[in-house]
Amino acid sequence: MVCFGVSPKRLFLALLVCAFGARASTVYAIKDLGGLGGNSAALALNNSGLAVGYSTSALGDMNATSFSGQSASSLGFEGQATGVNNSGVVAGTSWSGGQAQAVTSNNGHTTALAGLGGSDSYASSINASGQVAGSAMLSSGTAHAAVWSNGHVADLGTLGGDWSAAMAINSSGQTVGTSQMGDGAFEAFFAPGSGSMRAIGTLGGRFSYGMGINDSGEVVGSAQTAAGYSHAFSWTESGLRDLGTLGGTQSYAYGVNNAGAVVGYSYTDRGSSHGFVYVDGVMLDLNNLLPISSDWTISQAFAINNSGVIAGIGISNGMEHAIELLPQLSGAGANSPIQGTATPEPGVSSLLCLGTVLIGSSRFLTRLSQLRSERERSH
Repeated sequence: MVCFGVSPKRLFLALLVCAFGARASTVYAIKDLGGLGGNSAALALNNSGLAVGYSTSALGDMNATSFSGQSASSLGFEGQATGVNNSGVVAGTSWSGGQAQAVTSNNGHTTALAGLGGSDSYASSINASGQVAGSAMLSSGTAHAAVWSNGHVADLGTLGGDWSAAMAINSSGQTVGTSQMGDGAFEAFFAPGSGSMRAIGTLGGRFSYGMGINDSGEVVGSAQTAAGYSHAFSWTESGLRDLGTLGGTQSYAYGVNNAGAVVGYSYTDRGSSHGFVYVDGVMLDLNNLLPISSDWTISQAFAINNSGVIAGIGISNGMEHAIELLPQLSGAGANSPIQGTATPEPGVSSLLCLGTVLIGSSRFLTRLSQLRSERERSH
């Protein structure tokens, strides 16, 4: 759908801006995913909305957990689940007897993944083909980024230092992570499906960390600025982009979907950790996109799927809960980075915002430019 020259993507972003500026519209509904008696967190999700992560028991034990609907289920091992593909196969790390073991879990069956000669291994992500990215210890006692595929493990090496770890893998087998450099600094890397990893730079400082990648090869993570602060970034072959902050000094990106919408968390000017979504050059505080009556604080966002559903941590009554944020605005269209999945009855303010967009795009673009300027001044 295109209305008077406004693309579906810009139409939905304009609605985001209206809601952001006035808190007049509900952009996301919150789904509390439950837990196993204590705190919980959703660290990854697939395109069907199946989320995985961890939950602590009433005694404080941390268990790898899957979240379906509003029901939390232990995956049968102590540790964390950090990836899930569209077939429902989970990747994670089991902790037992002081040892970390990379595993996959499928229909209640847990499989240990082979190592690189050392004792510990860690799984971070899994793609549609079942390839798993993570890291594994060598016999020398250091860890290298690793990819598990068809029962075999490949050592991705380093950028010249001793240590590396892969944090995400896309459908093409491209991986992203962090490696120690020869001078001791740590830098984000991109590794194609074949060939060696390459450094993707920083934002002027010595360090950067790669955390997520989409199927187009867009990488997100955090990097040190020349002033010494960590800022969320996105990277393509065109280079590194500083995504800014929510008014504080630091921000961190963790997930990106195939439309390029980025999620993570940032510190605000009051020092609070707030989840964000970054769309078309604007970082928006997820807490400004919730129902006005909400008593939730979205503290961190870790993943966004291709339907625009966001997974992370919400705080309510002093407890950390695994949550999903469900888009509640329609009209975004199939090409929007954040697609609507439900359409509540619009309020007067929502209709006024929509009417403004339908008149033409110039006012929206002016407001978008103002938001960008406000963000730049706050850095």
